[in-house]
Amino acid sequence: MNTSRKIIFLIVALILMNLVLTGFLLFRRPPHPGLEAYHFLVHELQLSDKQEEQYRILRDEHHAAVTSIRDEMGELRDRLYAGSPEESSALIDSIAGLQGEVERITYQHFQALRKICEPRQQERFDEIIAEAVRKMAPPKPR
Repeated sequence: MNTSRKIIFLIVALILMNLVLTGFLLFRRPPHPGLEAYHFLVHELQLSDKQEEQYRILRDEHHAAVTSIRDEMGELRDRLYAGSPEESSALIDSIAGLQGEVERITYQHFQALRKICEPRQQERFDEIIAEAVRKMAPPKPR
């Protein structure tokens, strides 16, 4: 292989690597915040297989309840921005009430997780729960 063919081969290889890297950076989906918190808690609390299965059920129930409420909040938000100023105060109050319900459900969800933990795990839970809740939050805009 002569020198010019080697250079052409290297240029083509570099272009392909750049395309793959660019595609990866542009099209990869960020991890779901709830899953990050789930894996964090399973790891940090060192849950047994049985506890992890119980937690998975709790997580699925929590996700279903919160998704339903967030869907309702979205409908109210659509009405808020498409509606008249006269009904805005009532819609804002309704949205705020539903957000409070999400917080209550999330708090109860974590208290249910804490109950399935052993005493040593409960101590660790108390130390890390604030960090786990932060991991559930949507990513901050760049």
